[in-house]
Amino acid sequence: FPTRRSSDLVENVYFRNLSQSDVARSSGISRAAVSKQINAAIKKLRRVCDVSVKVRSLQGDSDLTASK
Repeated sequence: FPTRRSSDLVENVYFRNLSQSDVARSSGISRAAVSKQINAAIKKLRRVCDVSVKVRSLQGDSDLTASK
């Protein structure tokens, strides 16, 4: 799972609608570092979601096909 810091960055950019530049300034890191950490967190979340879908599919969860 993403680190607490990465989670905070994602929350600030995507849920509080702050710019990556603003988040970088308030966190004391570069905008490039914010972008890199957010992209890494999203990649991890995608992997977790993909595994979850595969497991549910193997368990015969009919809700997976109904939502498509």
